Amino acid sequence: MNLDEKLNKIDEIENRSKFNKIDFEVLEKFSHDINDEVRSKVAEVLIFTDNKQGEEILIDLLDDKDELVRTNACDSLCISKSENVIKLLKNKILRDKSNLVRGYAVASLVDIVIAMDYKIEDMKMFFINVLLREKDNWVKIDVYRGLYMLGDERYLNKLINILNDRNYRNRCSVVNILGALICKENFNVITSALENKFQVEKSEAVKSSIEDIVTKLE
Repeated sequence: MNLDEKLNKIDEIENRSKFNKIDFEVLEKFSHDINDEVRSKVAEVLIFTDNKQGEEILIDLLDDKDELVRTNACDSLCISKSENVIKLLKNKILRDKSNLVRGYAVASLVDIVIAMDYKIEDMKMFFINVLLREKDNWVKIDVYRGLYMLGDERYLNKLINILNDRNYRNRCSVVNILGALICKENFNVITSALENKFQVEKSEAVKSSIEDIVTKLE
């Protein structure tokens, strides 16, 4: 099969309501494909199943040589309920050289421990320790989000402060995260921060993100 045929086959599997045994055999084979795009697509589509075989494929892809493959594997593991996956994602957060991988590993780990109600206080301490060593602001944004979602309200202000980050991509990222975090308890704080930022923001991308959130709230 050529590249297009492989990608089309994965698309065909993705469109099924439920993956069957043959689907997983195909995805397992393609997860070792020489082409990074094929392996990345495999990792991407496996978010649609919580099957044990699919999880094992994703675990193998966590150590792929390609950054995007590892990133997609971290992202797709967000629905896992496995203590082993928790351990593996913690390892990616501490050791992977890619900030993209570390950030997605943080996001998925938070989703998993909240869904499992897994050692919340221990996880808070883990993320606080991550902040002591993490240099990348984009990853820190995900850690702040995680700590806030785990119940530490101090980190909402940390997120709001990122609205003034020099990198507009980080500002865009935190705007979208703040929008997703809005609830009755923090509504006034977040919307006020976004409205104030909109008045002085120079990046059209950031302003557009803020406008999208405000429009959805109306």
